[in-house]
Amino acid sequence: MKKLLLLLISTVLISCQPQITEKSAGKWYQENPPQLSGQKFKIGSDEAAEMVVKVIRDFADMDKNESIIESMADSVNFYSPEGYQKLDMTTTETLASFQEPYDSIKRFVVSAVPLTFGEGAINIVDVVFRERRFKDGEVNRRRVFERFWVNTDGKISTIAIFPSEMTPAN
Repeated sequence: MKKLLLLLISTVLISCQPQITEKSAGKWYQENPPQLSGQKFKIGSDEAAEMVVKVIRDFADMDKNESIIESMADSVNFYSPEGYQKLDMTTTETLASFQEPYDSIKRFVVSAVPLTFGEGAINIVDVVFRERRFKDGEVNRRRVFERFWVNTDGKISTIAIFPSEMTPAN
């Protein structure tokens, strides 16, 4: 009787194992690139998200540009409010030029969400963070949403930045 009860309980527990299903949601509406048009988003790679967060924090450190270069493709598409630039990421000079106007930078990451499409070869990582940039005793505060595209080689190939200035109380 004990064996029968044990067998019955084991069968019930085994049959109650949760089924892991891949969910998709949302949609890429833009027709450029055409292969993504209409594709649904899925959760992407945690490794891609961790790499991007490390790059964001290392940029604020201002002494880790060599480490950042290792995570970048040789050429990176950069979209900002000032317009589009194709950045040469084979040396640290490009990063230094972005950091040069500031005495120091502090960044506080709020969230990093990795997304992918179709076969999951390309990851997009959407990151939200707060930033304080210091120069000559003045502080510039802003909230930033950045979208990073991580290519099939696991390197950042595109960065789009959407900053929002903050009042001094924030």
